[in-house]
Amino acid sequence: MRLRKLPRLRHADLPGPRHLTLGSGPRHYTRLAKNMTTEDEVRAALATVVDPEIGANLIELNMIRRIDISDERVAVDLVLTAPGCPLANWIVEGARQSIAAIPGVKNVEVKVLDEPWTPPDSADGAW
Repeated sequence: MRLRKLPRLRHADLPGPRHLTLGSGPRHYTRLAKNMTTEDEVRAALATVVDPEIGANLIELNMIRRIDISDERVAVDLVLTAPGCPLANWIVEGARQSIAAIPGVKNVEVKVLDEPWTPPDSADGAW
């Protein structure tokens, strides 16, 4: 029986964990894909942070502009409901802590954008 020589693989040749289907690939890559943080998990964590002046969470208020997830890092861009908001640090720290509590997240970046906030659409005119 003759063994055939397999081509040498480099780490750069392997697919990233975001592109794997859960049933394929080497076992350790499949596990990594299963444990990767999802945008839904980040949104659920951000939904626990309530703007104390308005009484609604960051997701309901349409304050989140971007969520970027790569490996153990999550970066979020958000806008404040008012320029010079006195509770900006409280909101940013709440967002950071809620995301950091997600299992597998090691590094969290929360950036406040300098752009106007647009209230969410509301059929009853509450906003």
